[in-house]
Amino acid sequence: MSMTIWIWVLVGLGSVAVVLAVLMTRPSRTPRAGSYPAPQTGSGQPPPEGQPLGTGQPAAAGPDPIGVAAAAPAMPLEHRMKPYDALRDCRVWFDDRALRWSLRASSRMIHITMGTGEIPLSQITGIRLVDIQQGAQPQLNPNIQVPPGPAVAVATPQGEACFAAENPQLLAAQLGARLRALGVAGWTG
Repeated sequence: MSMTIWIWVLVGLGSVAVVLAVLMTRPSRTPRAGSYPAPQTGSGQPPPEGQPLGTGQPAAAGPDPIGVAAAAPAMPLEHRMKPYDALRDCRVWFDDRALRWSLRASSRMIHITMGTGEIPLSQITGIRLVDIQQGAQPQLNPNIQVPPGPAVAVATPQGEACFAAENPQLLAAQLGARLRALGVAGWTG
């Protein structure tokens, strides 16, 4: 066989190996017989106004997600956000330098980024939970409104940015723990 054929055979086998590895490590979406539901870590509702941010009762197993944010400040932590209109792949993440977000229209084969942004951690002066009302939605990027419901408002000297995370309490608690662990100047929380 010629060298080209061998290269294509190896590329094909490599592709099959990658697909099998992804399928084998992907978590199942359906419960298996004899399995138990995952422990719940909170009510999913924001705390009453004036109450400290909390995450509910700790989970039975696994690392403390807030402790991880403080103990490993360089590790990126990502949170999914609720869909922003037709944008279904919305995420916010942070590391030891900045809070970043990406708003994308996605299908199985096509990913179109509609909005991105970044806030340096050194510019964050406050974090609070908010309840965004229908019709009074702030914009995260030009022409992209934050969906109504619970969200995390991140204050900076330039204004506030709101993030409609799927778990706003956890995002706010982890971001606050990260800012405290890094000793960010200007952080008041």
